[in-house]
Amino acid sequence: MKRLLIPLLVVTAAGLLAPAAQAKGPVTHLSVCGEAGQCVSVPITPASGLGGPMGLDQLLGHRVARGPFPQPFVGLRVSVPGGTMQMDYVPGTGAVYNQGWSRLPARTGALLDAAANRVTQRTPRMATVTVGEHLSRHTPAYAPLLEPMRPAASPSDLGARFYFNNTATTETTPWTSRGTGFATYVPSVHLIQSGSGWWHVPAAMETQLRADACLAPPARPPSAHSGAGTSPWWLLGPAMATVLVAAGLLIRRRRGRANPVAVP
Repeated sequence: MKRLLIPLLVVTAAGLLAPAAQAKGPVTHLSVCGEAGQCVSVPITPASGLGGPMGLDQLLGHRVARGPFPQPFVGLRVSVPGGTMQMDYVPGTGAVYNQGWSRLPARTGALLDAAANRVTQRTPRMATVTVGEHLSRHTPAYAPLLEPMRPAASPSDLGARFYFNNTATTETTPWTSRGTGFATYVPSVHLIQSGSGWWHVPAAMETQLRADACLAPPARPPSAHSGAGTSPWWLLGPAMATVLVAAGLLIRRRRGRANPVAVP
């Protein structure tokens, strides 16, 4: 059986990301911004911490290969000598996004977390999903793509590949830096590749995904309580019960019959 590899384009709605400037130096002003332009300032001490000569390096200096799952986030407006940079921060994770993920020192993360709790955090929202050339009419079914999913190992053999082209556009999030995301679905193993990992596809999302891709419904292993593959030996139950009832009646009839008495 051929395996299908179906790329799908995921689109979300959130804020705007500006290009990063790879530079070192002090941070002169830092704002944490949430929904509807809500912003609060983070205290900066000149010549110390973020305000010191390695302040910007605290935000961007420790690059990591993978970031957190999609979840609520806030924007950062970072002023440095010579300009202002736009970044995104995921509260509670210590992860900053600016043309790639960085891990913050614990103290810096605590400062940003405190500020993020004072604004309404921005939530990644699905706008459209295109599977192949088909624009799905059931976008909410794909919400798990913007939530934590159960991780899976990479398939050992993808087999023959069939691709469906996808296009869409929207605003940006840390997980869709140009307002678009990309995921690859492998029907034969019920897995999806998104970002840098493989994930198990939730059943409801897979049903909709296959419908949008014009594939048959997913064939998943039958439940132990589904009745699939039930043995015909269950028919012996009623038959044995019938035999036992008949035997009981026969015994009662024999016990109730009067024994003959000899008359002298």
